[in-house]
Amino acid sequence: MPAIQIKRWIPAALWAALILLASSDMFSAVHTRSILESFFHWLFPSWSAYSVYKAHLVVRKCAHFFEYAILAMLVMRGFERNQTHGPSTGAARSLRMTMLGVVSLCAIVAIIDEVHQHFVPSRTGSPYDVLLDTAGASQSCPTRPVPPRLRLGQPEWITRSMAERTGIG
Repeated sequence: MPAIQIKRWIPAALWAALILLASSDMFSAVHTRSILESFFHWLFPSWSAYSVYKAHLVVRKCAHFFEYAILAMLVMRGFERNQTHGPSTGAARSLRMTMLGVVSLCAIVAIIDEVHQHFVPSRTGSPYDVLLDTAGASQSCPTRPVPPRLRLGQPEWITRSMAERTGIG
């Protein structure tokens, strides 16, 4: 793999490492609760303790969704150059197969993340979090403009109109 292709994967690898670091004890609900709950008490002084607890839970679950959405965009960036052809056939790889690879790779990171959390005393691993993470990854795939070389297999008029709308091509 040429150095330029490896450089395209560095942001995704760093982001995945950051996600795995966030699954440590330091970022458990016990440690983030004091920061987030005091912020919500300051912002909404009339909220009950239960409302603040629920807001804390929503923020943590939204973080799951969006951290994997960002990971998917970075993985898609990594796939841009070095996955334009299939592994052995030399045939052009479709956008659908590339997105499937992106979501699959993000799901693998999510599974590793939750299994790691299972062994951290202050954390709990959950299959629902894997589903939430994978949903974030799958929702972000179509939002990143895809270069024309990955749009092979689409009719020319779709490729042309996408390039005009996104300004790439």
